[in-house]
Amino acid sequence: MSETPTYFSDWTHPQIAEWNAADAAIPPDPEDEDFDRMTAALKKAERDMKQYRYDHETLPRMERRPHEDKLHDMANLTREMYQNLWARFPSGRPNRRWYALELRKSQRAADETPLSDAISALQELDKYLLALDVEEGRLAKLTHALEEKLAGARAQQANTRLSVEDARREFQDRAATIGFTGQPTVDNPARPTRERFVTVGYEVAAHPVQVPVAA
Repeated sequence: MSETPTYFSDWTHPQIAEWNAADAAIPPDPEDEDFDRMTAALKKAERDMKQYRYDHETLPRMERRPHEDKLHDMANLTREMYQNLWARFPSGRPNRRWYALELRKSQRAADETPLSDAISALQELDKYLLALDVEEGRLAKLTHALEEKLAGARAQQANTRLSVEDARREFQDRAATIGFTGQPTVDNPARPTRERFVTVGYEVAAHPVQVPVAA
């Protein structure tokens, strides 16, 4: 039975896990929850008032009057909710749980900071290894493609060499029938003047190549 692999991205250091569990054990502050509840109710009241005004502001003046009275009541309710919120929480959200967590973090910073730095360094190295693996795969595919091209070029070169041998034999045979005792032009030194171009390799390559041949 194969062992289940351990992925670094899913792994948590035991000490970090212990600290996280201790932080999560701190209960929510009821004062924070009351502040959030009152703030959410206030925002909802403001949205409702804004929507009500939008829904009735285009009515004729006589029809709009009762709705304006309701808007006045809604505005008074919103003002009262603001007063109650800031009377109970003049400094804003207490955030006592957050301050308690920050105090715990500061107390263990001497141990947590170097450990977190070491974990972060290992995470970067893990990512670097993944990137290297991707690059190695890319280069392997490129190498394979180049090797296939090289093998094709070598095979084409071998076929060309055979064609050269066949053409030399044919040249010698034809030259003998007409009494020419020289060599093919390609085997003679190139003349420095009066060069002309001939097309060769038409059957060898997709694109013919022009080479200078002495006249």
